Amino acid sequence: MTPRLEAWLRQANDDLAMADHALAGGFHAQACYHASQADEAPQELFDRVDAEAALATARAVLRFVEGLA
Repeated sequence: MTPRLEAWLRQANDDLAMADHALAGGFHAQACYHASQADEAPQELFDRVDAEAALATARAVLRFVEGLA
């Protein structure tokens, strides 16, 4: 594993821990923000399969939110 990837993994885990902490404290917007930050990997790590999975996830989230309206 490269040093850059290791640094990204540390930061992603920190963001995820912060999202858990914010959720436990009732800070829902901040929990969503930090959760979204946790999944932002360096772009050069992505390929077509990753892009398709990201699009499918985004579409599922939008369908979920639209269902709440």
